Amino acid sequence: MAVKSCDSGISASLKSEKQVLDQIGFCPQIIRCFGDGYSVEDGETLYNLFLEYADKGSLADHVKKNGGKLTESDVRRYARSILKGLRFLHAKGFVHCDIKLQNILLFGNGDVKIADFGLAKRNGDEEQRKMEIRGTPLNLAPESVNNNELGFNPINNFFPINIPGEFKTRFTVFQLHFIGFGSDSSIRL
Repeated sequence: MAVKSCDSGISASLKSEKQVLDQIGFCPQIIRCFGDGYSVEDGETLYNLFLEYADKGSLADHVKKNGGKLTESDVRRYARSILKGLRFLHAKGFVHCDIKLQNILLFGNGDVKIADFGLAKRNGDEEQRKMEIRGTPLNLAPESVNNNELGFNPINNFFPINIPGEFKTRFTVFQLHFIGFGSDSSIRL
């Protein structure tokens, strides 16, 4: 089990993450939440979120360890799992808002799961959509920043992938589907 902790006075993001994970329920491609609680350390009250432990770390760690390269079969496997998780999340009415290599976790049994739902939002809240931008700034889709027109649209779950060389590229969910499943659009997730 992994424990995410923070001062109880600034725990809104962790509490939001728990609420989202509770509302969406179980999905094999999304990190599991086992509950929450409070503890006191050195006189400070901490809010703790108990999550499934990813023994292989993040996809960012894996890419870095492998010199910025992934095999084609790994990219396909990761893309397939990420897409299944995003499809489940979107079907439950949520958008992650922070898909990036650091938020994709790897497990010793080969599982790949989406994590860190602290910025996730329910899709379709027009007032909230116009008021704020969510996500890691360097990983935001340009259209999320330009007039914040598409803030929580599921299409804005972009995924940066390091490719050989000194640059990054972004793949949309549709491009990841092609990477994960090939050109046959009839393949089901």
